[in-house]
Amino acid sequence: MAQSTSGTHGGVGAQLSTPADGHYRKIGFAFSVGKVKWAGAVIASPEALYLLKETRQNAGAAAGAHAGGLIGALVVGAIASAFQKPDDTKSCKYFELPLEVRGHADWPVTKQKKDVDVIVLPKPYVEGLRHQRFSNVLKLTAAGIPYSIEYTLFRGKKVKSFLTQSGWAMEW
Repeated sequence: MAQSTSGTHGGVGAQLSTPADGHYRKIGFAFSVGKVKWAGAVIASPEALYLLKETRQNAGAAAGAHAGGLIGALVVGAIASAFQKPDDTKSCKYFELPLEVRGHADWPVTKQKKDVDVIVLPKPYVEGLRHQRFSNVLKLTAAGIPYSIEYTLFRGKKVKSFLTQSGWAMEW
């Protein structure tokens, strides 16, 4: 059963509910910030969403692979990377996350070696967490920026259950 703990968030007292299966849970494997796609863990908690920017997805490389196999993917991918705008959206580096977060028993990332950028989306700043029918994508807006989170197929029920128990308001 869910435990209830008292805590503060943003200077305002709030009741935080800890889901039965832990305080943190990996709910996704890829996400997009605006039109920029990233591969990396998406971790949810009752207080915030954590998006780890592991690898930037390159649509040009995929197009090159269709056109010319491995060589085409490498050439088109290199050209596309040269023209990509840098994505400066981040909150902190991975190892700058508080030890209470990274070292928590329920934190799902255990063997992180690279100090990747992390986007932290506190719950009060997340607007309109939505799930479209027949998809594996959650959409939301935070500070006017659209985000999409992809989760593994057929895991929607567990993602929904965890987010609901954690107090996230959603349209499912």
